[in-house]
Amino acid sequence: MLPGAASGFDLYSEIRALPELAEVPIVAVSASNPSEAIPRAKALGFASYISKPVDQNLLPVQLQRILAGERLWMNGTVEV
Repeated sequence: MLPGAASGFDLYSEIRALPELAEVPIVAVSASNPSEAIPRAKALGFASYISKPVDQNLLPVQLQRILAGERLWMNGTVEV
């Protein structure tokens, strides 16, 4: 749902094609329906998914967990 651009899902492949970014964890942050978007993010290879609205109190801890190698699939404040 990026304005005037391809979706974040579409951009994933372009980012992964760049050798310098090939190992960087990519997190989908989206207002899309999580029941549809989370399986799609997992299938593409995203490191994690966080649904909007983002909980600003949880975000720093979530990012620390992701950078430590965990995969988080968040629908609001609930891990799925």
